Amino acid sequence: MTLIQSHFVDNLEDLLIKCKIVSIFGPSGSGKTTLAMQIVASLLDQQGKSEPSCVWVQASERFSRNRFETMIKASKPKACSLLSRIFVLPGSLQCRNLLEQQVTLEKVSSPSTMLPPDLKIVVIDNISHHLRYAVSNGKDAFASMKIMNEFFDFQLLPIIMTCQREGIALLLVHEISYVPELDTDRPFFHKLYDRIECINIQLTIDNENAKKLLLMTYNAQKFETHYYYRICDAGIHCRLLI
Repeated sequence: MTLIQSHFVDNLEDLLIKCKIVSIFGPSGSGKTTLAMQIVASLLDQQGKSEPSCVWVQASERFSRNRFETMIKASKPKACSLLSRIFVLPGSLQCRNLLEQQVTLEKVSSPSTMLPPDLKIVVIDNISHHLRYAVSNGKDAFASMKIMNEFFDFQLLPIIMTCQREGIALLLVHEISYVPELDTDRPFFHKLYDRIECINIQLTIDNENAKKLLLMTYNAQKFETHYYYRICDAGIHCRLLI
């Protein structure tokens, strides 16, 4: 398998049968968006009677068609075919603020919206970027809590319910912050996301040993697998850590 190594894909697909939500997080430059692209490519490339599609929400960063094409350049016709089944919202530009993001997500979760045919994947890239900015500008703790609760009630929960109801895989890509009490990095506002059951994929960079590590966990099943990985033109190359 050229898009992602089969061991990683097999594990992820087995978990997706039980849980449709995938949370990808790690430091800047660790390959979060690249990994999301690879997962999308692998799921769209599955053999079957239909041709599944994907909605990619540009929460704060633009979807790079060039990067996607480079990853699968060995099969250019296939790259074009897969790209034709990735529908980018909100159009050519990313969401500029939290309100625009809410309007975009409401379009995806609204029953009146005509979604792409055989929609199987929704990606929200950098989902908490605008939330972090809005909370940091809150007048006080009460105002910040109100912003976070509204985000959960009107953005996160509706899209989760839609994806669960329709059997759609939901990929959430996060920025991170250090959590002292846990002595580890977690997605911004991790307590919001800890309220939902999801498959966690954490990317870490060990600068001291020049190693990149990928940890995939699913707490509901006590599943945990570690990989070494590296970023190359073809995307992310995973190697099982034994």
